[in-house]
Amino acid sequence: MTHKAFEQLVIQVGRSLARHLRSVMGPWLVAQCDSYAPAASAAVSAFNSAFSFAKQSEAIAFCRLEVMMVSPVTRVRFTLVPFDKEMFD
Repeated sequence: MTHKAFEQLVIQVGRSLARHLRSVMGPWLVAQCDSYAPAASAAVSAFNSAFSFAKQSEAIAFCRLEVMMVSPVTRVRFTLVPFDKEMFD
């Protein structure tokens, strides 16, 4: 249900979603792999409504660091190991 509502929100706000994209992209991508098929399907549908196929990879690339931080393993690694943020830009 949440992802269906999110899809409607995405349709309504259009390009205004860009300023919030980094905060929602990671959980949005994880939701597409939900073990509950209807939830995963709704997340995929919302993602497809937000971005054309040609723009999907660009949107993910734009949020790549935030997407990587969704994983607890990655979060711990980046917290413990200093890294050059420039290498991700």
